Amino acid sequence: MGIFKGKHAKLLTLMVSVSLVIVLTYIAIVDDKETKAKSDEVIKDCSELEEILATDLDKDYPITAREVMKLYCKIQKCMFNNELSDDTLENLVDKEFQLYDKDFIKKNPFNDLLNKRKNEIVKFRSDKKSVFGYDIDADDKEREWTNNGRECSAIEISMKMSGDDKKVIDEYFILRKDDKEQYKIVGNMSAKDYDKNTKGDVIKKKKFIDIDKK
Repeated sequence: MGIFKGKHAKLLTLMVSVSLVIVLTYIAIVDDKETKAKSDEVIKDCSELEEILATDLDKDYPITAREVMKLYCKIQKCMFNNELSDDTLENLVDKEFQLYDKDFIKKNPFNDLLNKRKNEIVKFRSDKKSVFGYDIDADDKEREWTNNGRECSAIEISMKMSGDDKKVIDEYFILRKDDKEQYKIVGNMSAKDYDKNTKGDVIKKKKFIDIDKK
């Protein structure tokens, strides 16, 4: 009987040891996958950052309103997810600034936008937030119109934020073509506010001329 207990104890010890090894191996694999995923995301962000900074918007400006907003979203993601030097941040904000309409620029000079972004990033970091994705509405053809002879478009953007209060910010960005036939951002408003306004009045009254809110 004593021999049986000894064997049983050894078998139990062996089973526990094997189970422990399996659990630890599983944890190690999961951690490795998560680390790799985070690493891949950092590499992707860095790659997009380099691509954006290397883009000459005077020669290679996005053709469609949707492409303009795609670049805008990439800029925001790089800006808020990376530790940037002052010079890099200023260059990135300059790329963003080139996407805006001249009427927007009149009320929002470059230095104002730069300082606003700096303050937003500080708060973003303190709140431990990040932009982990975005969706760009594909149905922009349904929201294109002409106002005072200028082509306009409304694009719906959903910015996905991570943090203690995970949320999705849904906004409409209004764009119109300038004298170079390039779509420029006139302003933005919440999806709720957009529904309350007619397309023509939105452009005419410029109720939304303001820097986007995070």
